[in-house]
Amino acid sequence: MSTEKKQKNRVLVPWVGESEPEWIVTCKADASFLSLPLCTYKKKYSKQTANDIFAEIAQYEWAVFLDEPSVDAFFEAFFQKFDDARCLGGLRIACLGAATADAVREQRYAVDLALEDSLAQALLETGSLDSAKVLVISGNEEEEALLKLLEGEGMAIVDRFPVYQKKWTALKSNSVAKDFRKKGADIVLFPDVESVGAFMQQAVELVGDGNELSTKSLAMDSGVAEAMRKRKIPVDGVLDGDWGALI
Repeated sequence: MSTEKKQKNRVLVPWVGESEPEWIVTCKADASFLSLPLCTYKKKYSKQTANDIFAEIAQYEWAVFLDEPSVDAFFEAFFQKFDDARCLGGLRIACLGAATADAVREQRYAVDLALEDSLAQALLETGSLDSAKVLVISGNEEEEALLKLLEGEGMAIVDRFPVYQKKWTALKSNSVAKDFRKKGADIVLFPDVESVGAFMQQAVELVGDGNELSTKSLAMDSGVAEAMRKRKIPVDGVLDGDWGALI
């Protein structure tokens, strides 16, 4: 009888955020995790911009949130200024993606429009933008196409509120990325919707040297799986709390 011990599965976890997901350290699955930060971000905004926007917050007709981090950072800044969500007035909320919309609802605020893509076009079709004040809330990356569409075709008065700064990882020199390019992985586990988009944006930097293992792509939950399918990433399984799928 062979006593050879089965090697642990190598699991690449691409992530974005302020810090590494805690579960990578605490997870009891018998697997070898390759923790790969695709981009990190931190809450940071101009206090002067915040004061100017909050002084006129009741005049805005739409707030457009482009991702989850922008929701958390915006409401943190808002509640430093106000102690009542009703100070937002009759502001309508538009969100890019279901996860962004869920983040707004966690703040006990209703979402009027939520789409995975073509959000600007959907806003145009509401017929509510002409001369309306619109606040676009996101990170430090420019959203020129969306802004031009809202201002040009929609005739809206658009203000932009960058509430966090995103920094992309230099994957060519990153040690985990180098390891993945050389040895591959048995599984790539996408923990959230943001990691899917970031992975695809930097996929060219992760192309290996010809020694990749046969890699399965797993989603943390059904929402992540849907985002993977939209990006044409095969979904070989959905964890939904079943860590045994990594073994």
